[in-house]
Amino acid sequence: MPKGNVAKAVEIKEITLVGSMSGTNPNYDLNNIGEEKILIWKRKAGKYLIKSGIGYAIIHAGGLLNKPGRQRELLTSHND
Repeated sequence: MPKGNVAKAVEIKEITLVGSMSGTNPNYDLNNIGEEKILIWKRKAGKYLIKSGIGYAIIHAGGLLNKPGRQRELLTSHND
């Protein structure tokens, strides 16, 4: 395996990364499970992808809802 950016080495043109909202909040619950800081690491992966020079789309998914109905408001923004 080549060292460095493997995706570039195999000529991948575009990556879609599904991250999570609240990756900028170190006090968010998912960042306080053990010592992993999972959402912060997901955000770091997104920043690495942005700097890679490869085409990308990053989706920061929010929490899932357990409510009836099949329609929800779609919110779009930058960061959290």
